[in-house]
Amino acid sequence: MKNAINNFVVAMMLLVSLSSSATDGVKLKVEKQNLIVSIQKTENASELSLLNQRGEVIFRDQLDANGEFSKKFKFESLYDGTYSLVLNKKYSKSTTLITKSNDQIMIDPANSRFAFKPCFKIVDDQVVVYMPNLNESNLSVEVYDSTGVRVGNYQTRALELRKAFDFSGVESGKYTFRIKTAEDSFEEIIEVG
Repeated sequence: MKNAINNFVVAMMLLVSLSSSATDGVKLKVEKQNLIVSIQKTENASELSLLNQRGEVIFRDQLDANGEFSKKFKFESLYDGTYSLVLNKKYSKSTTLITKSNDQIMIDPANSRFAFKPCFKIVDDQVVVYMPNLNESNLSVEVYDSTGVRVGNYQTRALELRKAFDFSGVESGKYTFRIKTAEDSFEEIIEVG
């Protein structure tokens, strides 16, 4: 079992190194009050969203695997403020901030974010969680049973979260993992047993 966990971690490290060496593939261009978004190679089950300053969805689209995506967002009818363009992939999430002010739009790369998502692997009675923590911020994991009772927690500031949670002494069923970083939170329901 230890060998399976080590193989999983090695595979995830390879995935992370490939993801971190490449950009998320989003190219942005501003023309007057239009934002042109193009993605050269999309991943299956990826989602692109444009959110307003209250977090309400203005646009959302599922992207096809290995395709190209292009979209022109017209900002002339939108109110002045800050908007978020979010590309949600299987293993990562990138957020780019766009500000509209006085009939102009500007991309704010200084406040844009990229976050890796957690990866889960069930090995026998253990759930292995892996997630890069490149800025070494406080990262917490909470595990809840199907009734909402917290049955486990873990915190780290290490460069990577690599933790095996032992479920051999608990009932079979669905457990919710909530992972929080300084900027994001992720939730995953895992069935064990």
